[in-house]
Amino acid sequence: MKFIFFVFTMILFTACSANSTQDEPFITGVVVQKNESTVLVVEGIEFHGEIDQEEWYSHDAVSFSVSENTEVVHANNSALAYHEVREGDKVEVWQRGGVKESYPLQTDARKIRVIEDYAIN
Repeated sequence: MKFIFFVFTMILFTACSANSTQDEPFITGVVVQKNESTVLVVEGIEFHGEIDQEEWYSHDAVSFSVSENTEVVHANNSALAYHEVREGDKVEVWQRGGVKESYPLQTDARKIRVIEDYAIN
C-alpha cells in the first residue's frame, strides 16, 4: 500500500512540476541578434543601438531557433509576425525540446513575447 501511495505521489509531483515550468519563460532579456531563423536573447543588459559580443559575453544568453511553429505575441498576447521582432526588444522566450550546452545555450523557441519594444530616439 505504501508503494502505491509513493508511486501515485511521484506521478502527481512530476506532472505538476512539468506544467509549472512550461508556464515560466526560459529567459527574459534583450534581442541582441536576429535573422530569419534564429534570435539571440541576452539577460541583464541594456540595448543602446548596437552591442558587441564583449559587452554581453558574461551574461546569460540563449540562441533560439525559430520556425513556423513558434508563437510570437506582444505583451497583451496579441499575435505578431516574427519579422516584427527587432533587435533591442525586451522579450520573454519559452523553449521547446532539449538544450545544447554551449555558450550561448541553443534551443528551439516555443513562444516569444515582446514585452517592451525598442524605440530609436
